[in-house]
Amino acid sequence: MIFFGRKDARNKTYNHANRKDHVSKPGKLKLESAGMRKIVLVFLLTWGLFLHGERLGVLNEVLKPEGMEIIDGKLYIVEGATFLVYSLPDLKYIARFCRQGEGPGETVKIPIVPNNVKGGRNFLMVEGMNKLIFFSPNFKIIKEVKKRELLSRITPLGMNYVGIRMSLANERLSFTLQLIDPDFKILKELYKQEIPYKQNTTNLLIDTIHYMIYKDKIYVEESQRGFVIEIFDYKGNRVSQIKENFEAKKITDVEKKELFDRFKDDPYVISTSKKIGGIEQLEKVGGFIFPDYFPTIQDIVVVDDKIYVSTYERNAENKEKYYVTDLSGKTIKTVYLPVVMKSPVLARMTGRENRFYAIWGEKFYYLVENEENDSCDLHFLLIK
Repeated sequence: MIFFGRKDARNKTYNHANRKDHVSKPGKLKLESAGMRKIVLVFLLTWGLFLHGERLGVLNEVLKPEGMEIIDGKLYIVEGATFLVYSLPDLKYIARFCRQGEGPGETVKIPIVPNNVKGGRNFLMVEGMNKLIFFSPNFKIIKEVKKRELLSRITPLGMNYVGIRMSLANERLSFTLQLIDPDFKILKELYKQEIPYKQNTTNLLIDTIHYMIYKDKIYVEESQRGFVIEIFDYKGNRVSQIKENFEAKKITDVEKKELFDRFKDDPYVISTSKKIGGIEQLEKVGGFIFPDYFPTIQDIVVVDDKIYVSTYERNAENKEKYYVTDLSGKTIKTVYLPVVMKSPVLARMTGRENRFYAIWGEKFYYLVENEENDSCDLHFLLIK
């Protein structure tokens, strides 16, 4: 695997460290203007082959989103070391909290690893590169905890945490889902996924672990084993398994080209390939390889007493297939939803990606870059 330097594709610099306050109070919603970066929420009143009804709102506070979450009905946009908060569905700007730095309420942000935020019982937990910061619901600092290296995508679970540890040994890249105590001592290893690793190669579709915590249970997709979802209790005991005999989809040459195009259009890859003489030279340095088949599961979201399982299968409208099941795994329906933005290539390759979509209240929210007017739109569809 080859690691690249970073350059913003739009050649812009946003210095959050220069912002004076950890929390910014709401301001007036500005009118849209040419060249202005914005987030637009499109209200789609029906879901089908056609869109019936549309409403637009503009959030001018967001500059460059790196992920999103919906926590307790509020929208959180990840932007560097900073998080912007909006109410739904009226899009009222609530606050901006956290920033780049090493002081109280500040966290380190490096280009290849997006920060993220998770919700707990009466608190928010921000995960940066160097530490976890706990905030009250009104964004006051509660405490900070120094984080262990190579541990990421941490989620609070009672007094403990769940997180993914990455390691490399004996030509195997490993991602291990662990239950850890408040001092980051390992209580249990829940699942381990290994990927063959060879020097001077770059796998353009690494299958990492995706999991969610819902009602004190841990839902883990184990796509390396097929269409398998394991469910653990808060102590890390396995309580049930969801398994289907779905065949993996073979990756076609057209799909390989799409994966390669997405890779070479990544801003990090663009920057590095320019430095060494182009994408062809980059391929010589780190030969590009593909697996023969897509993973059976792409991601899972557990919310509203349902499991939404995204796959790589697409329909004629280029939308991705989702299985919607109850918590026992019984299929309720299948739906096709838009292909969403992805985290930068190195974040995906190291299992540190953020989601650019969320499901809440039978609605599918997702971010879309609009290059024509230099904006990023947030759409939502009713899932019916």
